[in-house]
Amino acid sequence: MLPGFDERRKALENAFFSDQEQKLLDELRAENSRRETRELLRERSGVDDDAVLDKLIELSIDTESVVAMSLVPLIRVAWADGSIHDKERNAVLESAAAGGVSKGTPAYALLDGWLTQKPDEALTDAWQGYIGGLCEALDDAQRTALRDAVVSRARAVAEAAGGFLGLKSISAAEEAQLAEIEKAFG
Repeated sequence: MLPGFDERRKALENAFFSDQEQKLLDELRAENSRRETRELLRERSGVDDDAVLDKLIELSIDTESVVAMSLVPLIRVAWADGSIHDKERNAVLESAAAGGVSKGTPAYALLDGWLTQKPDEALTDAWQGYIGGLCEALDDAQRTALRDAVVSRARAVAEAAGGFLGLKSISAAEEAQLAEIEKAFG
């Protein structure tokens, strides 16, 4: 055997396995980060479909974008009748809280402003453009899952105001807004 060859072989093996271990550790960290991001997106968006959540991550859509995406339809439905009832306001705030929006955050301040004064139509236009672009990147099943999650949360706000003796709990204006929201998903 050549002198010093054994030490060089061991050094090569150690360097190789060290690099391999580092790659495995990096992959593990990336997977853990992806899993944490997926759970945070699940919590904030109300979307339960892993394929949709993975696609959102792939598209680099962050939690702030998801919060905005999920809150605008709630606001649209709440303002559908021209004013917001206390039960609708509470339903919007509960949905937002479930999505991680809490008092004292910029998202809460923005939401509170939208609940106080009806946002400009430009917000709806921006939301529809965003959803349209996002839907182009999703397959049919992903688009359907996202649409169902968003519309379900908006419908809960529409149903919050109640109705007369429990009849016709969703007004025609709210139904029209729900239909527009659904239509935005293609």
